[in-house]
Amino acid sequence: MSNLLKDASILLTPTGYDNGSMNAIKPENGDGDFTFSRNSAATRVNAQGLVKNVQILSSNLVSNGDFSQEGSELVTNGNFATDTDWSKDSNWSISNGSASANGTSNNNISQSSIIPTLGKTYKITFEVLTISQGYFQARLGNELGVQANNVGVYTSYVTATTNDRIRIYAKSLAIGSITNISVKEVGQDWTITGSDANNYVEFGDGTARLKFLNTSPLTQLITSFVMTAGKKYKLTVDVLTVTSGGIKVDGNGISETFNTPGITTRIINPTGATPIRFYRATGNVDITLNSVSLIEITDDTNLPRINYEGFSYQDSLGSELVTNGDFATDSNWTKLNATISGGTGNLNGTGVTSLLYQNILTNGKTYKVTFTASDYNGLGQARVIDNSGSTIYIITSNGTFTFTFTHSNANGNFLFRATAGAIFSINNVSVKEVLGQEVVPNSGCGSWLFEPQSTNLITYSSDLTQGITNRLLITSNTNSSPDGTNTADKLIPNNTNSAYHYFAFSSLTIATNNVYSVFLKKAEYEYALISFETSGSSGSSDKALINLNNGTIEQSDTETKVENYGNGWYRCSIKATSSRTSVVIYPLASASLGSFTGDNVSGILAWGLQLEQNSFSTSYIPTQGATSTRLQDIANNSANASLINSEEGVLYAEIAALTNDLTNRFISISNGSKAERVEIGYSNVSNKIFAFSNVGNVNQCNISFVLPNMLDYNKIALKYKLNDFSLWVNGVKVGVDLNASVSAQNTLNELAFDEGDGTDVFYSKTKALAVFKTALTDAQLTALTTI
Repeated sequence: MSNLLKDASILLTPTGYDNGSMNAIKPENGDGDFTFSRNSAATRVNAQGLVKNVQILSSNLVSNGDFSQEGSELVTNGNFATDTDWSKDSNWSISNGSASANGTSNNNISQSSIIPTLGKTYKITFEVLTISQGYFQARLGNELGVQANNVGVYTSYVTATTNDRIRIYAKSLAIGSITNISVKEVGQDWTITGSDANNYVEFGDGTARLKFLNTSPLTQLITSFVMTAGKKYKLTVDVLTVTSGGIKVDGNGISETFNTPGITTRIINPTGATPIRFYRATGNVDITLNSVSLIEITDDTNLPRINYEGFSYQDSLGSELVTNGDFATDSNWTKLNATISGGTGNLNGTGVTSLLYQNILTNGKTYKVTFTASDYNGLGQARVIDNSGSTIYIITSNGTFTFTFTHSNANGNFLFRATAGAIFSINNVSVKEVLGQEVVPNSGCGSWLFEPQSTNLITYSSDLTQGITNRLLITSNTNSSPDGTNTADKLIPNNTNSAYHYFAFSSLTIATNNVYSVFLKKAEYEYALISFETSGSSGSSDKALINLNNGTIEQSDTETKVENYGNGWYRCSIKATSSRTSVVIYPLASASLGSFTGDNVSGILAWGLQLEQNSFSTSYIPTQGATSTRLQDIANNSANASLINSEEGVLYAEIAALTNDLTNRFISISNGSKAERVEIGYSNVSNKIFAFSNVGNVNQCNISFVLPNMLDYNKIALKYKLNDFSLWVNGVKVGVDLNASVSAQNTLNELAFDEGDGTDVFYSKTKALAVFKTALTDAQLTALTTI
């Protein structure tokens, strides 16, 4: 099929876009690009499985953010090509491309034209060619560089504290020669204020070392870029090392502290004009930065959406908790009638109980365990247990074993146990905390997402404290949400007896076929019931019971849908069968709705509530105090007559419907009207795909086929040629029309996600779209459309 797509005159896959356009792969000159508009913000699922707004990101606004920038060369004749430009004391001479010291004194050579600026940092480099005694050392102002006592290149970074020249000293009566002296300013576009001899910033080797003491005035490291009030920025700080203390950025609506190694990213919204200012947060600071990045985020209105789906998920694991899991040494494990030797831990339960253990577990946390068992004699019991003696895993044979368990004991011992008679050895032991789930890299597939207009009628989509609670506690921002931020709320039934516990948004206008959706995740409780209600009627209206362990629908009396968003999150939606006024969530301790007693601790997580007047749920529309509308996606105006053969060709698409809502939705090649067109799309009959053509506003071809499921991806192709039309679905010819005319030459000149005139817009997901200027053979069409 890849070879066939190379022959297409127009080829579109979700690989790139610009503001207001969808870029075609072919042709490369832009004639195949689609004009795109939506005129409102919108979310998508990105390649990391997170719900995110489509955004335009600036380049790094922090100049010299990686501290690698160097100024111009300040040294003249640094390679000593001539005996000029340098002032030499009596123990120095210049010849043959080097400067030599003869060991008669500790004096220097210098250049008086290089006068440093106080507070600026400079990179000094020179090469030692020969040395038989003493050492060479650079000095700029009063600051000394490294001692050079061997042949090689030496680099020093010094911050000027006096306005004095560059000097190279021959120390300890040095005898030798040097060349290639270089002095360059570093740390450009950064300003240091309040520094003194003990209170400064060092730049060097692409890093910045901040050494801020608790003195006045405060030392500050400041960017040259000034942020604008009201704009949104992403600040990323990469901390290389922390020897002591912490640094912070503070003021004008910003408050962030950085005191641990690693990369920290924050979204900031300054309330006034301000640069990034780093200064002391805690203690005497000694911290080294790798880089600082500041990127402006623009929520653009006309960016197309590449939406990802079909992800595989895997456990997100913490760091390794076991020390010496390969038993390389006889250490770290507590032993009872056990030994460590030969790279294994050995349990011998002959007549006694044998134990090997480490204290590494925390009550209530879940862990993934992997280990290898060998030399098991098949007697007694070989087990993995927790400190209470409860069996976590029974070993019945040799091999490598992996399992997950939740620890439920205050003591944190993780033990291997052989009862009397059992003998076995273990190796390659790993225990890691299960933090949740994450997307398997590159497992999802992307598609263009086109949706109709929709409004979220819930005014606080991710702030549940704005709703109504009944014997329910809410802990805000307690967990990572589906958009990757710490904004999920926890719904916790209180300890009142004989009570229904629920959360609701009420005083809503809900009509028949409106859809309510919410992202839910298991915490301590494993079940949730969502419902439409009129007056808090205990879930007696349109409702669905969801098992949050696996996203299954336990009970439902209305159309219900559950989508897996990974990391334990499920988007659950239900459709109203009549008018209602409230949307409700019940956290449940068991798979039944009824009165029970909470404990003021246990509950479920919720985020991203949405009520739409559509008949199906669309992508998440965030709200923050008012309803919000995402306008329809429109993509059209691709191609021209040179890219489309009006007399024969193939229109091909790999598509999946958003819903089976009995509406017409088409992709067409046309002359900008319905009078001259060739099109494929979904019809107003359930699961029916449709192929159609008009010439002079007279119908020529009308072929239809009922798909097994229009919500699945299907590969569709329509071949058109005089008296030779055929429709192909997933590798099979499903219909023909051998009595159909075609448009005159150069008539068809536009490719669009509509019926040619802007009506019956194609709301769907599209993985590929192509136009061929020749009618392909049956063998080629089979290959093109085979799943």
